[in-house]
Amino acid sequence: MPYRVTFLVKEIKAWPASHENGGRRKGYSNLPYTNYILSTGGALLVTAPVTHQAGMGRDVTIPCSFTVRDPPVDHKLLSVYWYFQGKEILRFLNGKVTSADPRLSYTGRAEDGKADLSVYNVTITDGGIYKCSILYSTERGEKEVRLDIQAPPQITITDKLVLKNNKSLLQSSISGFYPVDIDIKWLQDGETLDNVIVEKPQRLPDGTYSVTSSVTVTPTEEDRRRTFSCRVQHESLTQPLQEDFTLVYGALPSVQISSQTFKMNVEQDLVCSSSGYYPESIAVKWFLNGTLVESPKTEKINSSVVESVYRFLPTNENWGMEITCEVEHETLSSPKVERLLVTGPDLRAHAKPNIVVVSALLVTALAAAVITVLLAKHRKKHLQSTTAGQPATCFTGCSLFSTQSNPQVQPETMM
Repeated sequence: MPYRVTFLVKEIKAWPASHENGGRRKGYSNLPYTNYILSTGGALLVTAPVTHQAGMGRDVTIPCSFTVRDPPVDHKLLSVYWYFQGKEILRFLNGKVTSADPRLSYTGRAEDGKADLSVYNVTITDGGIYKCSILYSTERGEKEVRLDIQAPPQITITDKLVLKNNKSLLQSSISGFYPVDIDIKWLQDGETLDNVIVEKPQRLPDGTYSVTSSVTVTPTEEDRRRTFSCRVQHESLTQPLQEDFTLVYGALPSVQISSQTFKMNVEQDLVCSSSGYYPESIAVKWFLNGTLVESPKTEKINSSVVESVYRFLPTNENWGMEITCEVEHETLSSPKVERLLVTGPDLRAHAKPNIVVVSALLVTALAAAVITVLLAKHRKKHLQSTTAGQPATCFTGCSLFSTQSNPQVQPETMM
């Protein structure tokens, strides 16, 4: 009765060529380590790289090759299975391909001993361990391949505006790279700069990373002609990536508010002027007691002067409120603010003379009333004295009651 014996050889060891018996010894071979499956009916050898690299967003083919001892390959006896992280993702069986993802395809050719897997539009999540498993007749061979995904960084200089002889911050954004490890340097005419800051990398939605780096410089007039650079080294790059630039020297804006004396219920135009700045981009906002004023009119006079006009109506309700003009510019770390208080003699101070006039009138009326009362009392007292035959005491208005003014009274008194 015929029978078949299958042997599994896991390892074939290499033996030094200088060894006796022509550099060979029983049980050893000069072939590198690999996996073999041998049987009396045939042999299957599967080979694949330990690691393979792919660029994010690109298409990649993960190689897997096989050979049989007695070619050509019989398609009816061949089955190919691909696994990712232990889960089957594709199979080639009886000449048909079944895939768990439309981005996966079988690109093998049995006659050439190829069982390759192609992945289209590679993403970060495609990285990991793949296993190529081939079944030929009753024999199986497998190989694992680690797919490493790489994404090269991009450099964007986000801040190169400086103030002459002032500490200024140069800043860059490095984004879209994977894996996370990255080296960043800043240079001035090729010389490495100190005081470099690299923030903690942040994970982006697509799985890549982004990081911000900055360096502090105090630029002089001579630095206008120098070249500054941000240099990045990453494993996805064959050579360092470098972005060169020159400094942009800025100028701070000066801000002032022009206004007239406030008058009750009389509109006037408040003008906020910003001048002497560079670069040209600038923003002006008005606030009334902290509330943003909508739709002020802003006019650009020239490349370094802009005026914003706020038509304002003073009322009792907004008396004492604060009007602010805020200017935002690249050279400013925070908005520059000018303030104006809604106050003036025509709103409340003009009421003070009215109070004085009223007070004076009240005092005058009171004095007149006191005088009238005193005169009335004096007349009454005089009449009483005259009736009683006693001389009246002379106070104010004595001439009306003196004896010299009445000649008839004098003789009678002397008698």
